[in-house]
Formats: sequence, C-alpha cells, structure tokens
Amino acid sequence: MATFSLAEILKATGGSIVKEGSKKICTSVSIDSRKIEQDSLFIAIKGENFDGHKFTKKAAEQGAVAVLVSDEKVIVNDDTTIILVKTDTLDALQKLARYHRLRFNIPVVSITGSNGKTTTKDLVASLLKEKFNVLKTIGNQNNEIGLPLTLLNITEEHQIVVTEFGMRGKGQIKELAEIAMPNLAIITNVGDTHIELLGSKENIASAKSELVEAINKDGTVFLNADDELVKEMTKQTKAKVVLFGINSKDADLKAENIAYDTETLHTSFDIRTKTETFNITMPLLGVHNVYNALAAISLAKELNLNNNDIQRGFLKDINHTKMRQEISSKGTITIINDTYNASPASMKAALETLSLLNTGRKIAVLGDMLELGENSIKYHQEIGTLVYENNIDILVTLGPLAENIAQKASSLGLKNIYKCVAHEDAKKILIDIIKPYDNILFKGSRGMQMEKIIEMINFELIK
Repeated sequence: MATFSLAEILKATGGSIVKEGSKKICTSVSIDSRKIEQDSLFIAIKGENFDGHKFTKKAAEQGAVAVLVSDEKVIVNDDTTIILVKTDTLDALQKLARYHRLRFNIPVVSITGSNGKTTTKDLVASLLKEKFNVLKTIGNQNNEIGLPLTLLNITEEHQIVVTEFGMRGKGQIKELAEIAMPNLAIITNVGDTHIELLGSKENIASAKSELVEAINKDGTVFLNADDELVKEMTKQTKAKVVLFGINSKDADLKAENIAYDTETLHTSFDIRTKTETFNITMPLLGVHNVYNALAAISLAKELNLNNNDIQRGFLKDINHTKMRQEISSKGTITIINDTYNASPASMKAALETLSLLNTGRKIAVLGDMLELGENSIKYHQEIGTLVYENNIDILVTLGPLAENIAQKASSLGLKNIYKCVAHEDAKKILIDIIKPYDNILFKGSRGMQMEKIIEMINFELIK
C-alpha cells in the first residue's frame, strides 16, 4: 500500500493542515473506517447515501494518523492530523492516486468496452503473470473511486498494472485516464449498455474513444476490428494501433478454426498473425470469449510474451471476477452464474454459451435489462427471439421488462415458459421443474440481483 508523508499529501491534494498530530507518515490509505490499518490516512468520502465525515473519530480510534476532509468541523483524537481540502475529498483521493502512480515508471493497461472488459482484464492479467509481477483491478473497482484505490496498491514489486474503466456518461473515461495515465489500451466493443443515458451507440463509441485519445504516441491501442465503431477509433489516436478480430481482413491478429469442447468447457482456435500461426486452448466457451482472448493475446505479444507463455497463461487459474459467466457444477446440475449485469450483447453471449452445453436440458432464468431507454421493449423481444433460436428448453423470467422476452419466445413456439415477479417465485418454480443434469443460466441487470435465486436453492439435493 502507498506510503505518504504529510507534506506529500498536501502537495498532491492542495490541502492544508488545520490540526497537526505528532506522526508525519501515513503507511496506507483508506476510505472505509471499518478497515483502517494502523498509521493510515482516512479520506472522508461523501456520497449520496453516506458521509465519511461522520466516521473520522472512529477512524482515528482505529489507528488513523490523519484524516482528510472537506469540512474541518470533525471529531478526532487529540493526536490525529486534520487535512482540509477546498475541493471535495473524492477529487483529493484521485489526485493522491495519480501522484502515487507517477512514482512508478511501469506500463499501465486500461481496458474499456460495452461488454467483456472484466473478462478481458482477467485474461490479460493471467497472461502477463507469466512474465511480470502484475497488479490488476480487483472485482469491479472500475469507477472514479475504485480506480484510485487500485492505483494506491502499486508497490515497488509490481512491473505492470492492469485496470478496467467503467462508464456511464461522456467525460468519465477521460477523467479516469487522467488519473491512471495508461500507455496501453484495449477497446473490446461498443454495444447498447447505458444507451438510455447516452442516446445512441455512436454516442457510446464517442465516450469510449476518450481512452484511445488519452494514449500518447509512445503507447499502443488494441482495437476490435470486427466492430466498425471501434475500428473507426484508429483515426482518433497518435499511438500505435493493433487490430484484432475474426472476420476483418484488416486484423493484425486473427482467430481461425474455432472449436468448442463442451465436456471440458474449453475452446480452441488458431491465432494467425502476419508472421506466424499457433494454437490456443482456453477454459472458456463462446465466440465472445474468443474476442476477449484475442485482445489479451494482442497485448501479450506486444509485450514480447512467447507462444508458450501465452498458452500457459490461459491454462492456469485465470482468477475470473465473480458472477461473470461462472460455470460450476452443483451436484449433477451445471450453473452458469452471469448475474453481475446484462445488456443485449451480453445476454446474446450468455444464451449462446448455454446452447453449447449438449447434455441435459437448457434452462434460462432471465431478469430485466435496465437502462436501455425508449427501445427497451424491442431489445427484450430480441432476446426472446434468441431464446427460441438457441433451442432453450425452459424459460423463466423475472421482472416486468423480461415479460417481453417471455411473450416473444412464446409467440415463436416455445412452450415451457414461466413469468415471475419475485425471486421467491422463481425459486419455487425452479425447485419444481429442475431435473438431474440440467444446465441453468442465470442473468439479468445488476439491479435485478439474480444471484439471490441461486443462493435460495440447494442444487445438490436434486436427485
């Protein structure tokens, strides 16, 4: 964890000391008073539903050397330093993280896209660990708070940092890039995620392209050549561009001869570059994961990993972020837990993965997709079509928007459909209908909390 003198904190944040204690060094940074380490700096973040300024006394009692606040009227111990900033404390956290990042002359990778960025992050980190000591974004810490916390974990041992950038509006990726100062960037794709907020895929592409624009001429950008909106970003950077894809003639790195082994849940494919061809096998299913792998391989090759390094990186424990196409066996039942979030593109990918499992029935438990704007009903109906086309045996929906999935699938001829309004309803239906060797996909937007249904059912008891 980052260590700062009080003088460095003032220099980085523009703050001033209004009360000084005896200790001058902070050996870690925290925004959570419940997780304070001895001799740490506590930054009192203020949000819509919380205010860290209420917990400065607790932080001091837990061992904080100093508290950084935007309101000096806080309570602390007698020997605790109070640092006051004129801007908000989140801005101070970001400035401190940027200051710390600049202490290290190491590559920083940043990844964004409408879908696949978290899996791509995990794949990139897994491959790079074959050659480097890697720090990566933990879980989904990909926003204006999570990114600074990741950067503050850089130590002298780290040789490369892999970060993920989330986005909900214009300007946000630019702000994240100004904090992380990446020199390597991946854009996975442009989809309909957050279209309610941004209005069109073109606007989403414009927001994502802020990362491309942030990479200087000495850096490298890796773009999905099969996504026209991503490929167009080539024109928006002075950096070196590497294109990856499956179909595009312009791809510098292509995947060919894709094959799925549904017993081992592995995918194999050939990688073709301008100078060589080699084979890769990875413990993931679906063409969407081939794209994620292509992005990771492109970056790994740029950093001079050899083909054996890359293959080993895929076959080791990739340490996937939870609730993103986690495939597991519970007794005789196969569960695909893809409940972290949902968009039309990620729903399509999840249904295609479910369709690849060729033993047992295929059950899709699908919740509402949120933030899709005025075309939300149409998007849900399109998923209903995909449910039918992917030969799903049973459909269970949760929520009013997901009823449109059910209605469309029914109109096309799917018979076994159940519509639910609560998690408990879905649990009762599934307990009644599940048979041994069934394959069950759970997916919906974060607000739907579809993982609760999985937690309600003891699948091992199903005989």
